Amino acid sequence: MPQKSHAGKFLLALVAACVAAIFFGPRLPQWFPPDAASRPANRALAELPAPESVPPVTTVSLAEPRPQIEPAADAGPVLELAAPKIASKIAPPSENETAEGTAGAVEIPKAAADAPQEPAVVGPSAAQETALKPSGGAWPQPRKLLAYLERLSDRPATGPWASDVTHLVQELGEVGLTGDGAAGGVDVAAALRQQAAIADQLATQIDDPALRSDLRRAQHALVRRLDVWQRAILISAARKEHPVGLADDAEALAASLAKVEALERRSPHGAAWREYLLLDSLRQLAAADPVERAQSEAALAQEVLLRIRSPQLSAAQRKFLADPAVTELERLMRQAAARPVDPEDLAEALEQYEWTGLPSDAYRLADNLRQLSWSEDPSTAAAAMTAEAHYRARNVRFVVSQDLLNRLLPDQKPLVERVCDTVLGMPVEGRSRTVSDVSVRVVPGDRARLELQARGQVSSSTSSTSGMVTAYSRTYANFTARRVFELTPDGVVAHDVQVDVDSRNQLDEIETPLDGIPILGDLVRGFAESEHESMESDIRAETESKIAARARRRIQAQADPALEKFNTQLVDRVLRPMAGLGLDPGIYVAPSGPTRLAVYARLAAWDQLGAHTPRPRALQHSLASVQIHQTAMNNLLEQLHLNGKTMTPVEVWKAFSEKLRLNLPAPGHLDDEDVTLTFAERDAVTVQLTEGRIEMVLAIAELKVPQRRWQNLRVFIDYVPQEKGPAFELVRNRPVGLVGDRLTAKSQLILRGIFSGIFPTDQAFPILYGPLTTDPRLKGLETAQVVIEDGWLGFCLVPQSAAPMRTAERSDRAPALAR
Repeated sequence: MPQKSHAGKFLLALVAACVAAIFFGPRLPQWFPPDAASRPANRALAELPAPESVPPVTTVSLAEPRPQIEPAADAGPVLELAAPKIASKIAPPSENETAEGTAGAVEIPKAAADAPQEPAVVGPSAAQETALKPSGGAWPQPRKLLAYLERLSDRPATGPWASDVTHLVQELGEVGLTGDGAAGGVDVAAALRQQAAIADQLATQIDDPALRSDLRRAQHALVRRLDVWQRAILISAARKEHPVGLADDAEALAASLAKVEALERRSPHGAAWREYLLLDSLRQLAAADPVERAQSEAALAQEVLLRIRSPQLSAAQRKFLADPAVTELERLMRQAAARPVDPEDLAEALEQYEWTGLPSDAYRLADNLRQLSWSEDPSTAAAAMTAEAHYRARNVRFVVSQDLLNRLLPDQKPLVERVCDTVLGMPVEGRSRTVSDVSVRVVPGDRARLELQARGQVSSSTSSTSGMVTAYSRTYANFTARRVFELTPDGVVAHDVQVDVDSRNQLDEIETPLDGIPILGDLVRGFAESEHESMESDIRAETESKIAARARRRIQAQADPALEKFNTQLVDRVLRPMAGLGLDPGIYVAPSGPTRLAVYARLAAWDQLGAHTPRPRALQHSLASVQIHQTAMNNLLEQLHLNGKTMTPVEVWKAFSEKLRLNLPAPGHLDDEDVTLTFAERDAVTVQLTEGRIEMVLAIAELKVPQRRWQNLRVFIDYVPQEKGPAFELVRNRPVGLVGDRLTAKSQLILRGIFSGIFPTDQAFPILYGPLTTDPRLKGLETAQVVIEDGWLGFCLVPQSAAPMRTAERSDRAPALAR
């Protein structure tokens, strides 16, 4: 019997954690302080008491324009690409297939399947790393960009443009980053900016979706580099001396601290603010001698700036920090934190990260961009924000349609009740029958809001006795109850229930003890009917009020427990684990269409990057779609702090499961393997999403088993999506890849046996298989457009009759290139 393993759930848990991140907000609850691995700013912020009254949180509106040519704040890579498929028995969509999103999208047709191969080393080899490094002020070679351009060079429609851009890129490399060459680079960069604009126009004239996709990718790769290149050129050309900082300006710091301390004393949470803003440490800095101050001011100032800019701050806390006293302190901190950015190092960090995508290279680029953002030069700081928008964009996207939400609502059965009430002080008895239909609709706008709407009819037959008169009547009422639910950084918030009722009352009969007496009985009944008519408007108003109150109570009784349960699970399963990992995710809400709710998230710590490549574009008729960038997964893996650790496979699994609160059992058979892993000092476990596969890479400094050990290993485990009924599953499709020092045939045999036991080929991991096959509400739905390309994992949920394709064929092209 084959051994079972839960190791593959490692991948699935990453995906699940990243999808859950769409519910993250810029502010984590104050009662969840991160663990010791988190930066001090997080711990101090957690100790700030939450204000009694916090203004409503304003979500960030995200427009989806075409790829940006001119800098735009937080634009990010919003270019959407119609994804290729990986292995399908269903034909790809026709060219007129519309896709979800706005203009500027790129279609990528189905690519030819490629036979499985041994995995290549992820990222550059040692020789390639050397080639990437500049020397003597030369530009590092933009290999990824040149690879995009090479694909376009042999096509008549794009060849001239690709040739011009390639020539300009080579010319930029020749002028260099130092001396007179830096000034000459300004003109070359401007010419490249013009070529980016030309590509935007050229794409509208190309009918071939594959070629148009290649052009768009090359254009995007060029634009995101230009914002960094141009700043590096200007820095090199200026070569200004570093500003004085605070070393000779202690008086200004002392005066600023006095104002902040006065503000802090007026606050009911002054002690917490004093600790959070490190005021005591700043006082010591102001009193230190100039030499000591110059040595320590930068690190302390950077820490204070990170705390002032923390995305975890509430609206009330941001209001406190917006006081002019704190603003002046922030200006001084920027002056102290700013350090000259080496243009050569900035350019090298950019290309190294573009080439490898590794977390260690992301830290280096992020640090350069952060140094730029602290510059006192407004144009440099603005350029840094634009560059961060390219390389720190949202890396998780989730879209759900109201059609799917309505499928998931429970059926409403007719409700028959006994009536025992009073109307206008008179007792009323009888029976009522309520028939209702509940639906959900997306509230258009720049906030994540859903409206739960209940429409129904109430018909009742009642009797009411007043004195000697008993009136028998029937009431017919139509009601509409609405309740808006809003996704906020603190979870889902329910607004008040609004109910509209329109009723009609019909008097059927009046009964009195005098009915048998001629004339007198008629007089009494006539008087009673006249009295009933005079009170009809009051009766209708009170009846409608009671129907509205019952509808309001019923909606609250059904929704409030579910809402409380959801928010509790959100805190326990998502917010608390992510806070413990020191991640600072943010939520962004796209302008909602008439039937869809789109939510974006950036899953990253303050010193990590986000997405930088164009994401796949979902089908228009999809009921839900998910896109996750590999940076979301790698950022999470980095926060497990496995680098340099020595652990057994079971200990690795437990660390992952416990920190993410997955509560999954450890693979029992691993206890039989006496294996000890010492991870590399950087990039211990990473994930690459490209060419239709999820490739997990383990960087191991040393692996020990009884009487044997191996050093400097890199282990590659590939998973690909495979169709399974209405869903898909991830399967291992090739042997474990190994790269290491002096690996003999016997060593490879032993090591493959170890890792094949951890990641067995006979273990598949279904995605959505259970719900799509067992939940009757999801009958007739299936996953489609499963794509793993250019750093993204994406898939859609669509009606089976409308699915044009299921998964994408594995491409035979170089990493991160689309055809």
